[in-house]
Amino acid sequence: MSEWQTKSRPEPTKLSIDILVNHDVLRKWYFWQSLTDKEISALGLVEEITEKGTITGLYVSDIFLLKQTGSMAETTLDPKAISALMISLEKEGRDSSQLRFWIHSHQRMSVFWSGTDQECAQSLSNGAYSVSLVTNKARDQLMRLDMYHPCHLYLESVDFGVRENLGEDEATALKAEFYQKVTIETFEPFTLRKADQTVWLDEVSAWMKNPESPGSKVKLTKKESDRRTRLLITLRDELLERERAERLTPFQVLTVFYSFLQKQQWITAEEFKTWDDKVRQAESVYACMSSSNYLHDMRSNGEISEETFEQEMAEIEPFDFGEGIGEQWYE
Repeated sequence: MSEWQTKSRPEPTKLSIDILVNHDVLRKWYFWQSLTDKEISALGLVEEITEKGTITGLYVSDIFLLKQTGSMAETTLDPKAISALMISLEKEGRDSSQLRFWIHSHQRMSVFWSGTDQECAQSLSNGAYSVSLVTNKARDQLMRLDMYHPCHLYLESVDFGVRENLGEDEATALKAEFYQKVTIETFEPFTLRKADQTVWLDEVSAWMKNPESPGSKVKLTKKESDRRTRLLITLRDELLERERAERLTPFQVLTVFYSFLQKQQWITAEEFKTWDDKVRQAESVYACMSSSNYLHDMRSNGEISEETFEQEMAEIEPFDFGEGIGEQWYE
């Protein structure tokens, strides 16, 4: 008979905001959990991620192991230790009201929420909200979100992510290695590959691998090549954010990208015009393909006659990819 008690768990709910946990929080927690077969618990800080005054995420940034008593069935924190932690945080200039995260272990049991667990989550809410996580020796995880205003509502299984705590230099080096070695290919017939932005990401990634203009007659030094790669990584992240925030089309993003290359004098004005013309051509081709697919669907569904279909198709410009950049975006 298995030593693990099994309980069915609900599928995690994907929220409209992100819940993130610092990687170091989980690293420390699982080490503490490995030291005993009894239940233990800890408290943590939850920072609010905001954008233009709106909360877009909750981030568990730090965790604190306090004086407590643990048994096979429960864990009890020392109230004096909790008070001491709050005083210590305020003295350090940290907001003790951010103590809204509670994590505890079920060790060799499955992960679920008991009545005692709910009471503990509520004690951390400050009348607003709390975030809770239960784990076990198998490293199963169950994240919960409780909200207490204007009434108590909760989701006992919510989706969450882990934020890696990397230094800027390490993160830049790892990004550069990733984009130099990893190629993501997703092809769908007659469909612009928009799902993962590869329309323009492929082009940026190609420059990261070789940040030198095809028309350049001067070979880049390794130092200059690395400098350009770092700039391109920063630009790529900014373009991802702009595409999302400003709802730019992939073709508009590409135009911004080539404008950046010209401004940095990595490409000539003539090269910029050539690439810009091909982007506009590809955008026109995509529009033609979308119209063609739409007409084919209408004919298949009997919404238009064969005669109307032929007439409308005749007005669509023939597909002319030319050479270079446009071809790689279509199957």
